[in-house]
Amino acid sequence: METWHDVFENNYVNSIYNFSLNTYQGVFYSSFPLRKLITKTNGITWITTGLRISCKHKREMYLLRKNSNDPLLKNYYKLYCKILSNVIKEAKKYYFNKWIKNSKNKMKTIWDITKSLTGIKTKNKDVQQLNINGNINYNLQTILDSFNNYFLSTTEKNHSAFNKNNNFVDHLRLTCNELFPNIKYQYISTKETEK
Repeated sequence: METWHDVFENNYVNSIYNFSLNTYQGVFYSSFPLRKLITKTNGITWITTGLRISCKHKREMYLLRKNSNDPLLKNYYKLYCKILSNVIKEAKKYYFNKWIKNSKNKMKTIWDITKSLTGIKTKNKDVQQLNINGNINYNLQTILDSFNNYFLSTTEKNHSAFNKNNNFVDHLRLTCNELFPNIKYQYISTKETEK
């Protein structure tokens, strides 16, 4: 419990103020201790403090524009959004280029970036068991042998069917029941391919 008698017994205004402020701050800081706040980036490490401030400013401008009919404000907001989106695009490009440049295995890094942008998570797709002729088998060597036998026999069947005809067109007609769609070529400029 705090006593205020130092405040009321003193005759000097500055001393009264200091005593009361110290007492108040002591109570305040004991009631509301400081805590460290850790913000999650959600894997978006390319966002800088400047971009966060710009996005916050864009939201504030949106609220102003929403409640206003001023055409100058609307045009300024559109221009600001366009510039901000270009800056964000360049920040991403710079971040990912730097990540690729500093990596030892560039292809793996490129695939990691692609997976992170598309949200694809790798799953363990190892075959632990296989149903072979109605029996579940856990032996990895037996599983591998059954895969090898299946694919070797498939190619041998196709090869023997091709040797009987000796005509690749007939062989394609036998193996592919569907018609192939016509290919339509479309001319594009080099500028479009760079995008």
